[in-house]
Amino acid sequence: MMSTTALAPGFSRREKQIVGGLLEAKAVKDIALDLNLSVNTVKDYLKTIYRKAQVHSARELMVKLERPGAAPPDIALAELLQAAQGLEMPAALPQQTLARLGQAVRRCTRAQRVDFWRVVPGPMEPFLSNDAGRGTLRIGGFIQRVLDRGWARMEADEAHGLEGRQCAALGYSGDLMGVRCAPAPRVHLMLLGNPVEGSFGALDLATARLLARLAHGASDHRSLLSASA
Repeated sequence: MMSTTALAPGFSRREKQIVGGLLEAKAVKDIALDLNLSVNTVKDYLKTIYRKAQVHSARELMVKLERPGAAPPDIALAELLQAAQGLEMPAALPQQTLARLGQAVRRCTRAQRVDFWRVVPGPMEPFLSNDAGRGTLRIGGFIQRVLDRGWARMEADEAHGLEGRQCAALGYSGDLMGVRCAPAPRVHLMLLGNPVEGSFGALDLATARLLARLAHGASDHRSLLSASA
């Protein structure tokens, strides 16, 4: 991820702090709290930042800073939102719905692999079963955080633990994220792993947060989408 010292020239120290918060996928209210500023003050700074960077949104700014020369993914993002909302409806062809959502996630993130999982009651404790029948996963700290928060990123110590080893055995490598999705009959969770550039960046984190907010607003169901970057 780009450091704040490498940001476009012309940004003030405070502007760089705010951009740094955006690159960590923080919400405006969280940036304001971290910097002891009001939300409206941060929004005023953002207007100046967007003008200096010649962009119109936080997402466009992150694209410009993380992937110079890349076009803002407005169309891809619209397709992602539409595909995610498709999970809320009784799909006549659920596999096509999931395939479309997986493709949209890959277009908006560094993810190269996207898998869908559901929570299954077990004799001792619940576990995750892959929608395509590729295996099962024990619910540990990482998956539990996804269920509780709506999205999570696997920590380094977890990657070397039982959960990480299980994921590696199923073909996940590198950075790994999980996202809770909008309701679907057979899908509860999505995992993102194997990032193209070694790890997920701010755009990927922002996309995960967006999907989690969609799921939280749509239903009380604990559904998860899994994608491997």
